[in-house]
Amino acid sequence: AKRSFTEGDKPWTEAGQTLAREKACAVMLSMQASSLDSKLRPEMSLLKFLQLLGLEKYHSDFEKEEIDMQSLHLLSDKDLASLGIKMGPRRIIQAALGSLSLKPS
Repeated sequence: AKRSFTEGDKPWTEAGQTLAREKACAVMLSMQASSLDSKLRPEMSLLKFLQLLGLEKYHSDFEKEEIDMQSLHLLSDKDLASLGIKMGPRRIIQAALGSLSLKPS
């Protein structure tokens, strides 16, 4: 079956490259979150959480603002950005928090 392409689907266009990158990032985040799912626990410390994500370098930034696991759940993307956390790590943190919030208590 033939598939019709829109301008954004063509990989050689800027829009197509952006769409491909976004899809690849979404798949990678989903895979990373699901592989960590068995290790994540709602009661774990912030340091352990960040270590599991490979983001322990941000621990001191959270400590300076007195952020723990309970308050981490309350932070928006804008809040995380204001702490100096780049977009990639922010998305990883958000995906992992989403995984934690879906677990039965």
